[in-house]
This record gives sequence, structure tokens and C-alpha cells, in this order.
Amino acid sequence: MQVSDLRLPSRPLPSEGRPSFRGAFEFFLEGEIGSGGFSRVFSAVHIPTQRRYALKRIDLSLLSLSNKPNIERELEAHLRMDSVFIVKLFDFFAESPTVLALVLEFCPGGNLFQRLGGAAMSTGEIRTIFCQVASAISHVHGRGYVLRDLKPENVLLDSQNCVKICDFGWCAPLDDLTFRSSRAGTLAYMSPESLCAQPQDQASDLWSLGVLLFEMFLNKEPFVPIKSVEELGDILPTITRIDARPHLADQLDMFREQLAGIMRGPLSFGTGPQPPPEARALIISLLNFDRRSRPSIEQVLRSPFAREQILHSSPSNPARPQPRRAASAASAPSQPAPQPIARNPQPPQLPASSQPRFFTPQIEVRKSQPFVPNPGRPLRPDASVERPVSRSGPVSSLGSFSNLPD
Repeated sequence: MQVSDLRLPSRPLPSEGRPSFRGAFEFFLEGEIGSGGFSRVFSAVHIPTQRRYALKRIDLSLLSLSNKPNIERELEAHLRMDSVFIVKLFDFFAESPTVLALVLEFCPGGNLFQRLGGAAMSTGEIRTIFCQVASAISHVHGRGYVLRDLKPENVLLDSQNCVKICDFGWCAPLDDLTFRSSRAGTLAYMSPESLCAQPQDQASDLWSLGVLLFEMFLNKEPFVPIKSVEELGDILPTITRIDARPHLADQLDMFREQLAGIMRGPLSFGTGPQPPPEARALIISLLNFDRRSRPSIEQVLRSPFAREQILHSSPSNPARPQPRRAASAASAPSQPAPQPIARNPQPPQLPASSQPRFFTPQIEVRKSQPFVPNPGRPLRPDASVERPVSRSGPVSSLGSFSNLPD
């Protein structure tokens, strides 16, 4: 697939905080900060303005024309978002006939998955991050979309540890029933209706939000897939597998095992340190198997757990978690704008050939940047392998189950 095959939306107009980008030759790539199945993300200096951005390069040659609607939907959805808690998409352009470049807000604070591998999080920090993520989800829903891929790796942190949601590759318009009926997201955070390839709506994001809150408090995921034949035998007779094509059997088994783990019994918080009662009650309500019984995002933001945070914040002055490093007031930006490069007053020197420094795409699958885990927190079992559900895979054809409430 080539860039010319895409039906791209109109590029954003230059404005204050959103300069005009003429092309990839204006950027100096400092280094790679992330990668996926068909894209790589770089820390990049915009030479004319000396500001740092995240430059995401999507290699379309690795995708087929069947992925064309996904790329178009991702761009259209991201451009519609305008929240302090969502990574800004400043611009996009064709870097080459087969490479689409996205100019994104740079977030130097890493992501929530890396933060979970560090020191234990206080209730105050968890509350702040949770409310900011919930506010971002509320904004996405208000724009008529379902995010469908909320997970710690997609919760970035800026220089002040303010939350920035990223990755709209699975984002689905609420009026697109076919697309939001496909399996989407990351296995541990997929709602029961998503595992069963049934239509997902706002309640599906609320399930993922409950998994996120559980993990921030307990440093583990709430549901463990059932792989034991004996245990599966007790649970799965109630599940009807519609699609039994042999080449999809392994993937279907993966979804069945996760769903069986959810259906096994009451949610267990273990015997270690427990979340406060108001957080525990909120987690239980969010992780309700029946999506009709989950609270709305408005009810979540008015819940006793979130209310204390909301009372001390406002849309113009959102509450932020305390930075892990001391920062002077003079150096902290008041608005979520790209970070200027103060240490280098002159544009970086380009190679002698006068060609911009770009790298030959060598696509690799990596969950996140390396980190040193907390000794008391075991590595998640899938920390070094490809995510079970790939955006480029034919997830919409994997069949469905038929035992969930409407």
C-alpha cells in the first residue's frame, strides 16, 4: 500500500503552537523511542523552531489495502480530539511514497506501564492519574468514538507527569457498527463483549478503565486466563464457538481462555495491601460482566473515589500528579505545547551529504521501552512478546461467542 492509496483528511492549519511543517527534511531524528508492527516513533527536533516532537513513521509497504480504512479512521479520529489529556496530533505528511509521517506531541515522562514497574504508587497519585484518564475517555466518547485500546502502554506522561492518551488505531465511531463489532485491543484489557466479537460501546472502555485501576492498586491484572483442561471443561460448555475454522483455532482458544478467566468467579483482590473502600467499590462496578450494569463515564467522574480529585481541579487548571523530579516553575510550561530545545541554540548539524538523518525501516515488535522492574512486582508474562491482538491481523473474522447479554 502507498500513501496515494489513502483518502487522507485535510491537514491542520498552522496556528499558535502549531507551526507549519513542510516535510521530513525539517526534522533531525535524535533516536528511536518506540516501535510496533509497522511503525517506528522517534524523538525529533524541528530545526526551524528548535522544538521537540514525536515523529511516528508508518511503513505502509508492510500493510495491505485491507488496512486502508484503519489508517484513515485513526487519522480522522485523532484529529477530532482536543483535550489536555490526549496526545496532540499536530500534522502529517508523506515522507516517501510508502511512509506516512505523523507529528505528535512529545511526552518525556515515559508511559504508565513503566511507572508501574517502579516504586509503589500512592493513592493520591493513582487517583490523579485515574481521573485524568477518565477525563480523556469522556472526551473521546463526547466526540462520538470508542477508544477500544486503553492500557498502561498507551497512557503517556508529559514533563509534569500529566496524563496523555495516545494510539487511536482501534478507535471506532459509534455509528460504525461493523468495525466496532470486531475484536480489538490488548487481551488483558478486552471487555467480555470484545472477546466475543460483539459490538463494543462506551461501556467497553469502562471495563478497560476498571482493569487499569485494579492494576495501579494491586500491581497485577485482575483476570488470569484459564488454561487447565479440567477448569475449562467446567466453564466453557456455556460458550458457543461460532467460527471453528482450523487456522483460527489457536487464536480462538486464546480468547476463550481469557473469557473463562473472567467467568471463573468473583473478582479477587488477594490478601495484600488493599485499595480504599471507595476505589474497591468502583473497580467492582466497572468490571461487571453485564455491560448494562457498568457505570457511565459521568458517574465514574462523580464517584466518591474521583470526587475528591475533581473538587480540586478544573478544565483550565487540571490537577497533576507530583513530578518524580523537582522542577522549577520557570521551566514548567503552562500549556501542553511541544518542548523547546534550550540546550542547543543552533540547528543540529546535518550529515555532510546535506541529507536529513533518517533510518531504513527495520520494523520490530516491542511492548515498550526497557525498564527496571520493582523487585516485588513480577514481570508480566507477555512483557517481551508481541501483543496477542495485532492491528494488522484479521481480527474481525475470528468469529464470536453468543452467551453475553445484549
